Amino acid sequence: MDSEENTIIFTLVYLGGDYPVRTYKNEYHSLMVLIAVHLDLIGFG
Repeated sequence: MDSEENTIIFTLVYLGGDYPVRTYKNEYHSLMVLIAVHLDLIGFG
């Protein structure tokens, strides 16, 4: 499989900030974990 085919690119928008994310299929087991890794949110998750 082509790695580009498995690449997921999107932007998290939080409190007026844009946080670009580039990840791959099955890199994180849930969206909540991905968000917790990319945004430093106290008490999240």
